Order: sequence, then C-alpha cells, then structure tokens
Amino acid sequence: MSSEHMDSYDFSVTITNPHSFKDLVRGFSSLLVNAPFQFIHGQEHDSFSGIKVCCIDKTNTVFVDAQYKAHVKGISLSGCPETLILNVKTLLSIMKKVSNNCVCYLKKKHDQDKIHIVYEDNTGYHHFFIKTETSMSHTLEFTKPSIDFSMDFKVNLLKSFIRTSKTLGSDHVSIEILQSKHNDSRMYIKFSFNTPNLESGGIRIFKTSTNFKSITMTKDVSYSEVNTLYKSQFRNSYLDMILKTLDKDSTISIGLRDKSPLLIRYDQGLDDTFTQFIVASYETSSSS
Repeated sequence: MSSEHMDSYDFSVTITNPHSFKDLVRGFSSLLVNAPFQFIHGQEHDSFSGIKVCCIDKTNTVFVDAQYKAHVKGISLSGCPETLILNVKTLLSIMKKVSNNCVCYLKKKHDQDKIHIVYEDNTGYHHFFIKTETSMSHTLEFTKPSIDFSMDFKVNLLKSFIRTSKTLGSDHVSIEILQSKHNDSRMYIKFSFNTPNLESGGIRIFKTSTNFKSITMTKDVSYSEVNTLYKSQFRNSYLDMILKTLDKDSTISIGLRDKSPLLIRYDQGLDDTFTQFIVASYETSSSS
C-alpha cells in the first residue's frame, strides 16, 4: 500500500497468517457477541503491534484477553491506539472465506464507521465492509490473576470430560489438587462432578509431581493418604464454550489458586499471539 493511498486511512493491519487469526477469533466467538478490537501501532522496536481484545462476557463469568501480533500502519495510531467494536461472528464468518495462503488487510478510512477487509486469491480481489458499533474511548485492562499451580493438558482430555458432565445433568465440575501425606513430591489432579442423583461421577485422576511437568492418568488414589491443597468448582457450560472452539489435539495451560478464578491460556503458535480466559468460580458466578 503506497503512502499516498495510506493517507486516506486511519490504519491498516496486515494479517500474514489468516489461520492463526481465525483461530484466535474463533476461540472467543461463543462467549462474546460484540467485542472491542484495539488496533495498536507499537512505537518502540520491542513494543507490541497488532490487535488486542479485552472484554468480559455479558454474564460477568468469563473475561477474555486476546492479542494477535501483526504489522500496523496508520497516522492516527502513532502513540494512540484506536478501539472499535465489531460483531465477532460477522468477522469470523468473513475470515473463514480467506484462504490460509492469502495475505489479508483490515483497514479503516477516516470518518467511516466500518472496517474494510480485503484480500486477493486465485479468483481475484475480495472486499468486505463490517459496520462498527459505537467506538470506545477506553478498554478494560487485563490483570493476570496470581496462581499457585500451573499445568498443561490436551484439549481433548478435558473436552470429553466436560461433555460427559453436561450429558449426565451436572452444571459444574470440580477441580482438586491433592498431595501425598507420605511423599511431598507426589501430587494428584482430580476432576469430578455430581448431580442430585449422582453422588460423584466421571472422576479422572492424574498423577504428577510438584512441578506438574509430567502428568499421567492413574486409576485411583487413597483419599485417606492425601491432603487437599486446592478445590474449586466451575460452570461446565462456560468451559465447554471455551474448549469446543479449540483443536482437540492442541494444548492449553491451566492456572489455579485458592479463592481465585481459573486461568486458561491457549497459544496460537506465533510470537505475542495468544488467548487467555479468566473463569469465575461456580460459587462466585452463582451469587452474582
């Protein structure tokens, strides 16, 4: 894009990896209807340039913090990010039409309330215009919750467990961290749920160590031989909305701390590109 052509635009964002951008938007598409997209033109060599989304869902249960690193050009963005509210499903439906081999541009002209999406493939040039909602003068700031326990899990392991809990009529799942009374380095991670007619079910127990680097499934644990270091419950409907959009073979990081929200982080495989979900506990979301 020439500098003369750029003069008519507030900004232009170059998406060189449409697959990762689609992956990022898809990750929160079940939680957010409209979301504030912040377009940032980093001023320093090591500062972030790209797109950020910080937004809480309408039930105040899940906070979404996502960012996508991209090349940004724009006169008005020099030191002053611009935030526009876009309909998430509309953006995703357009991005799905963009080949992963294409380079895609998101642009906004002066004094226009729409985002221009343009890309070229072997059938020609394609232009889409998304009407923006009311611009925002500020965005929510993300503060990462403190965590005591951090571990990685394959999406498919947790997704199948969450689906089973919903199928059997439970509205929440429990997560526990257990420690052996006889061996401080031996730890267990327990997932379970219950219903009015099911005292406890779907129990999955993983054996690990204090650094949670090696996690293997185990058949059972003697509860009289362990201490409970952490226990909390979370609504399975929200966990399902998060996990169902992620590739089943991908890995997520889970962060836990007593009396704190659940932190789920999903990395898109690019530098400075990820999505984090902060999920309120079942007790907190039930009382709100």
